[in-house]
Amino acid sequence: APVGISPSWSSMPWAPSASRGLRRTIFIFAEQSSSSRLARLYAMTMLGLIFVSTASFICESLPRYNAIPETCHAGGEVTPQNCEPRPDDTFWVVEAVCIVAFTIDYILRILTVHALEPAECRISLRIASASPWRRTGLYALQWLNIIDLSTILPFFVELLVPGAANAGLTVLRLARLMRIFRVLRMPKVRSCLTMFTKVMRDALPALALCMGMTLMAGIFFAICIEYAEGATYSVDFDPERYPLGVYVRPTVDGRALEPTPYRCALYALWWFFVTATTVGYGDDYPTTFMGRTIGVLTFYAGIVMLALPINVVSSAFKEHYPIWMAKVRALNARQKASISGELDE
Repeated sequence: APVGISPSWSSMPWAPSASRGLRRTIFIFAEQSSSSRLARLYAMTMLGLIFVSTASFICESLPRYNAIPETCHAGGEVTPQNCEPRPDDTFWVVEAVCIVAFTIDYILRILTVHALEPAECRISLRIASASPWRRTGLYALQWLNIIDLSTILPFFVELLVPGAANAGLTVLRLARLMRIFRVLRMPKVRSCLTMFTKVMRDALPALALCMGMTLMAGIFFAICIEYAEGATYSVDFDPERYPLGVYVRPTVDGRALEPTPYRCALYALWWFFVTATTVGYGDDYPTTFMGRTIGVLTFYAGIVMLALPINVVSSAFKEHYPIWMAKVRALNARQKASISGELDE
């Protein structure tokens, strides 16, 4: 189905047409929110569940909603498994309800996609003669459907494998956060993503050149700051901690010495990116005159290096945005005409 801004509510039928088979109707209902009013309500419900489950995942991490199990308070063995704080059971119930809804939605689409033509489910026309099983497999391997599967699979793995969360499989729970990308199924969001993909693709050669220049500048300034702040080696500074000597530099007030934090060019490269992007964590900073001079030059170099990629992406965006808007209006008009034709029938 074409991707664009969905038709208005008043121009849509209440339910998709069942004239071409029940399985096709079920798939269109679950996949295409612009096919009918009920499909739009279904899509909004699934979107609401995505936000509810994501909010539940975030709240689950708050200390106030976590408690140490009774087995730890009751004088049991003090181990990480017994005493690790666990979230309230309410979050598990919310998660279970959302996962059941996501699973039903995924199964419905996988079991009915074979009833559609390849172009209707975004499968390449070069394999239009593919068998139903192959069409189902190709649809399941689309990246949006892989995301759907990765959001529901960890829940069932934890149910089937006792203690999976404590056996190094905690990363499976983090995979559930990928469900936020399910919003890309909405026509508006998906079309915007397509436009931004084209913008980044056109801007990629210039961005690669900018990144290469940034890396060369970073190596240059990192080596400069390393020599400016760590070129003096002393065997008399704190011989108890550094019996074999250490590279030193003046302190901020210039009245004493201290070990330099710029121990190598790779570590100084971190300082360059923090400084050039004006983040300035303040974990390390130069104290010598030469080091501060290099820091000022890094500020100005960072401003220029940040401005170049922004201008490149902005130019590509200005080129693609009017084209995208024209396509959206044309597709919107065709969708309205198609729906009007079905209503007339």
